[in-house]
Amino acid sequence: MDNPMIMGILNNAILLLGLGIIYSLIPVEDLEKKLLHKLIVGVLLSIIVVFVILTPFEITTGVVLDTRSIQISVATLFFGPIPGILMVISASALRISQGGDGVLTGVLVITSSWIIGYLFRRFRLKRLLIEKNIV
Repeated sequence: MDNPMIMGILNNAILLLGLGIIYSLIPVEDLEKKLLHKLIVGVLLSIIVVFVILTPFEITTGVVLDTRSIQISVATLFFGPIPGILMVISASALRISQGGDGVLTGVLVITSSWIIGYLFRRFRLKRLLIEKNIV
């Protein structure tokens, strides 16, 4: 297990599992109603996305991958736009502070991930939940 690429993949997977744990522990019904719950969840998710960005796995020199886009889009889909925006702000601030050639691309990926999660939540989530008899 000395391979840094495998360790990066495992670290990112573990952090995504943390997202699942947060989802299972927080009643989503309360999240829809109270701004304080949205902010608390947003802060928790922001902490996870910061750790995801800080533990990337490197494909080759200068080409780094992580699961931030997955986390941001899925969290925005299930938790809503406010926690998603908090994640976008913290992830973008960290990516900008890291600097380098990929800053613009990184911030655009972060922003587009939020947009995709929000659009899917807005236009497809209720239909899918109704089709699966969850709502």
